[in-house]
Amino acid sequence: GRSKVETLLLALHSTRENLSIVLPFLPEHMREQIMGQKFQEECKTHFKRLDTNERGKLSEEDLVPVIQRLSMANVASISADQCKRFVAMFDTDNDGMIHLEEFCNLIQFVIVAGYLESREGKDLVDMAVVQERQFEDFLHMVEFDKERLWSLIPFLPEWLVDHLTNEEFQKNCDARFTELDADTSGSLDAAELIPVVQLLSQAHPLTITEKKCKQFTMMFDSDGNGVIKRDEFMEFAQFLTVMNFFAHTSEGQARAREAGVQTTSARTATLIDMLERDPACMADVVPSLPRALVSKLWSSSFAEAGEKAYAAIDTDGAGSASLKSLLPSVVGLSQPYPFRLSEAGSAALAAKWDSGHTGKVAKGDFLALVYYVLVMSYLQYT
Repeated sequence: GRSKVETLLLALHSTRENLSIVLPFLPEHMREQIMGQKFQEECKTHFKRLDTNERGKLSEEDLVPVIQRLSMANVASISADQCKRFVAMFDTDNDGMIHLEEFCNLIQFVIVAGYLESREGKDLVDMAVVQERQFEDFLHMVEFDKERLWSLIPFLPEWLVDHLTNEEFQKNCDARFTELDADTSGSLDAAELIPVVQLLSQAHPLTITEKKCKQFTMMFDSDGNGVIKRDEFMEFAQFLTVMNFFAHTSEGQARAREAGVQTTSARTATLIDMLERDPACMADVVPSLPRALVSKLWSSSFAEAGEKAYAAIDTDGAGSASLKSLLPSVVGLSQPYPFRLSEAGSAALAAKWDSGHTGKVAKGDFLALVYYVLVMSYLQYT
């Protein structure tokens, strides 16, 4: 079985993957505990106790007592490689040593990892993952609506066009922009857009980070300078007004039907039907997918990850592998996305792709399989 130290390293690695989405939901008493002055003093005392040579930094050997205590393993069973991997997790300056600040981060991390292993902690991870997926859904929805906006503009009623272009609308936009522009720079950066994104996405306030706002900003940053200027903000406000009209008023819904625009559900059903009838028609489906998804899946880095995943199964370089043996790799490639797959779900979709029932996948066909399974999974998820 897996050693105690390996189990510890696996738990710490799992915590690292979830940490960014979990931190906002940690109990207040825990956040206070690991951020307080008393905690810092205790870490400093413990650090000095381990730093027997008084170098101001800890080596892999110095940290063996910490690893032993955390894993409850026999000291003799802790290998040099395991110590090295433990240090690498917290060695932010990559000098092979742990300094005081890094040691404090280490202890904070271990406390959070221990909490996340509890039943309450696991429930918190589940909730945080749901929140993260909901925000991804929000971004996909905005991107899809933005892409179809131009096809709807000719069908806007005259009164709405007048409203969007009159002086009062512009004054309201200017006033809101000024209110958000805290540093009076004449542009809104990601941090200044946090209240807007939180209101629109209905996400937990603590989960809206600058990184997420940057994703949102990119959709309306027409000149690509990383911020939203006053004229871009007005276009953004016009977009929201138009999409609200089409989505939430009977007149807007009628005009959308007049424009021949499919609802999201009808459009998705059409794309699924196309792929189920002919898995090779992916090129016809791609133009209807969100650009953000296409740019990620059809990137060189994703293709490289796919090649490595296939090579890990096709160890003898035969250029052919069984469909069943490749399923865990397909599931692994779906993990960064909110529509991540189970192995059973992957198997069902892969069986549809393998219309000839050969049960085999050639090296040159593996990415086609991955694209089919992930795109179908995305469409079913939406």
